[in-house]
Amino acid sequence: NSSYTQSVWFKPAALGGTGFIGWGNYGGGNQVNALRMYGGSGGFRHYWWGNDLDSGVSLSTGTWYHVASTFDGTTRKIYLNGTLLVSDSPGGGHNVTATYFAIGRTCHFCNEYFNGVLDDVAIYNVALVQAVLQLLQFLSHDNYDNYDNYDNYDHNHNYDNYYDHDHGAAN
Repeated sequence: NSSYTQSVWFKPAALGGTGFIGWGNYGGGNQVNALRMYGGSGGFRHYWWGNDLDSGVSLSTGTWYHVASTFDGTTRKIYLNGTLLVSDSPGGGHNVTATYFAIGRTCHFCNEYFNGVLDDVAIYNVALVQAVLQLLQFLSHDNYDNYDNYDNYDHNHNYDNYYDHDHGAAN
């Protein structure tokens, strides 16, 4: 039941139930931590396996978006571009193991591969608040792709794992 944030920039080539990031004991209730698209128009599912938080939203292919899911030990939330879409308080235990970790898909035995481009996939060991997630909009692809000194950008975040796909640097 530790706090966390999953954060992903993505540009879908197709919409539907495709995965961004996930890990855990798939098939075991409350033993997974995963974030994926959900539904035909591109909503989101933040799932623990059997205890899921779903949001409905219309997305377009070929457009960059930022999605984040958070859990503060009590409340789960899904944000799109810094705007809260949905939240719940799932109760019960959340016992995730560090198995089957993947970026670009979720469930290791399901067909949930992401079809599109992912960037700046991050897992933070805190539940980022909405104001911080809104600040991430400043770091939109239009802004930092044109930033002359991007490689000098300070990547000192409170995180467990961070991978910058465009620049090939794992921090």
